[in-house]
Formats: sequence, C-alpha cells, structure tokens
Amino acid sequence: MCKVSDKLILYSCTQDINFEKNHWVLNRFVDGKNDIILGERNLPCRIDPLIVKTNIEKLTNMLNATNCFDFEAEFKDKDQLVLYFKNETSLSERKMYVFEFKSELTHLR
Repeated sequence: MCKVSDKLILYSCTQDINFEKNHWVLNRFVDGKNDIILGERNLPCRIDPLIVKTNIEKLTNMLNATNCFDFEAEFKDKDQLVLYFKNETSLSERKMYVFEFKSELTHLR
C-alpha cells in the first residue's frame, strides 16, 4: 500500500502545464470572473483505495499546518484547491481531491 508522505510541495507553473501528469488547480470565484492558478505537485502518485481516508486526513492536516506552495498563498472564502493524481500503474485511473477554504481548507470530495 502506498500512503501519502509527510511532505507536500505544490509548485506554481508559469509555462504550459501537462494535464496528463499530476497537477493542482486553485480556483477563486469572484463576481464576474474566475481566477485560476495551475501548478504541479511533488507527492507520491500511487494511492491505494484502501487508505484514501487516511490520505485525505493527512493531506488536510498538511495543507492547514504549513504553506505547501512555492509562493505565499492567501486563501479567501470559497477558494477551491484541487489535487489531481494519475496512477502510474493504470494509465486510465485518476484520483482527484477537492478542498474548499472556509476558515481552513476542508476536504469536499
């Protein structure tokens, strides 16, 4: 089984991102426009379905405990952080974790 490591680093990208690889998206919804930040993550990609709950708890704790970004992230209410993972052993299998900021980042789905 593969568990999420104790380190989470989310890199911002200024160039084209490869959506076929593991990546993250930060959505900010503002009246009249939709701001999106894209980036790549540095995190193990093989995630066993049997430990998804543990991984969600660990990701939530890491996201709320430290700044995992390579820039100073300032979240606003309703900001959504989406982490996309592609299973290296199954090219068609993808996992998505969605977190929404209220007073802290909480897991949505």
